[in-house]
Amino acid sequence: MKPVRAILRFFRGSSVKAALFRGSIAALLVLVTVWWLQNVNMERATRIHQVRVDTEGMILASQAFTELQQTLAENAAFRNPLERLVPPITASADVQEEILRAAADSLGSSPLLTLGASGPTRREDKVESVMFSLAGTASPENISPLIDRLNRLPFLVRVTALAFAPEPPSGAGVVTLSGEFYVQPVE
Repeated sequence: MKPVRAILRFFRGSSVKAALFRGSIAALLVLVTVWWLQNVNMERATRIHQVRVDTEGMILASQAFTELQQTLAENAAFRNPLERLVPPITASADVQEEILRAAADSLGSSPLLTLGASGPTRREDKVESVMFSLAGTASPENISPLIDRLNRLPFLVRVTALAFAPEPPSGAGVVTLSGEFYVQPVE
């Protein structure tokens, strides 16, 4: 109890040392409070920015996907894929090169393209479908041009899924899409 009483006496005292000590403690408490409030505000601002960027990315990706689906659905050639194969695409390697070339401007220098297994040949059109997936990094404003370029490829049938995951602070992020195209097998 004696040390506690001595400390209380020191704080209640009117000496210069006691006054300086009390002032330094108060200043330290103020600095700690200001630092804590700044950290809380920074974290909150970062979270708000992340939510805003994520929301913008999802809206842009959704708009681009909807636009592509509408364009393909309105295209008469979409209903007869054989008419779109001019000249006929006979190998998946040709398709791979065309897709990568179309995606290079939007997805940087090294987009990743994966071709799936060929589906059954459609006898009436003598074509077979091939599934593909494409991934790379892009900024939100590059999504619509990417979809536009892919839509111009004559062998593209449809894009089945599109996702965009932006990252702060730039808003750029990973774009992934999957779809289907037709090839005309060599007889």
